[in-house]
Amino acid sequence: MKGYRTILVGLALAIVPAALQYLGAVDWTNLIGPTGAFVVSGLIAIAMRAITTTPVGKSGAGGQ
Repeated sequence: MKGYRTILVGLALAIVPAALQYLGAVDWTNLIGPTGAFVVSGLIAIAMRAITTTPVGKSGAGGQ
């Protein structure tokens, strides 16, 4: 890795565990409700699909 990528990985290693601990402690049912949970999970799935380039069910590593 070069330059800014190394810095980004270092920041991620420092921030992600704390963020996951915080997000795991949130009572999402009271915060957004069951319907909101479906909406959020759907939006996350759409966002992940939008940033990927490999067709669904295909390996991005060149294998099948």
